[in-house]
Amino acid sequence: MILRRRLRLPLPYFPATCRCGRANDPCGDHAAACRRSGLLKLRARPVEKAFARVLAEAGARVLENQRLSGMGLETPVPRDDERAVEILARDLPLHHGLPLVCDATLASPLTAEGALRPDSKGCPGTTNETSERRKENKYPELVSSSRVRFLVLAGEVGGRWNDTALQLVRDLAYGRAATLAPPRLQHATAMALQIRWWGLVAVAAQDALAATLLGDAPHLLTGQPPELPLPLGDLLLDGAEAPAQSRLPLR
Repeated sequence: MILRRRLRLPLPYFPATCRCGRANDPCGDHAAACRRSGLLKLRARPVEKAFARVLAEAGARVLENQRLSGMGLETPVPRDDERAVEILARDLPLHHGLPLVCDATLASPLTAEGALRPDSKGCPGTTNETSERRKENKYPELVSSSRVRFLVLAGEVGGRWNDTALQLVRDLAYGRAATLAPPRLQHATAMALQIRWWGLVAVAAQDALAATLLGDAPHLLTGQPPELPLPLGDLLLDGAEAPAQSRLPLR
């Protein structure tokens, strides 16, 4: 289904009507962007689960579904404020050891009518920039805080991620490689970790998009629990079997 949508071919087994009551177009543009269906918010959950797993494998102590009112931020947040973020990662050396508060989102560069969003034409990543601004406006206390580092991990349904997500995975990989492998193998280990972790995130994102297009696939929107990392030998072997030409932003 995802490959057919990428090729702009009609989707099979596709509901004719969206949950909002409007007719779905054959390529799934409306279903991928409809804010009235209730699925877009759910779609972020598998992606957040994947990033939580990446952070856990990188050595972080990960807490999920944390309310702002319990974070002890400089700007007081009332106890009845129900805003929460899905990922709080502690015990990492990044950003001077500050806890990382991560909010992942997956947006479509097309509107529910199938048109390009404003300023999207010829400007790759504009959708991610819009997602970043929306999240920053939603959580100004996190943006201004010196006690945590707020990271918006924004992706497009076509597969492009923002610079913040790319840099986070790169830094996590090199930091983890320094503790896993001897010096001569650290670069190869970091590359293998990036391949593994972006594979986890990519599968979660495509599963979430497929669930959105199907209109009712809750089993695809639950995400996967963290797992223990692979042994170093298996990790390097998996990395060696990756395609020679990769689109990953490896350093």
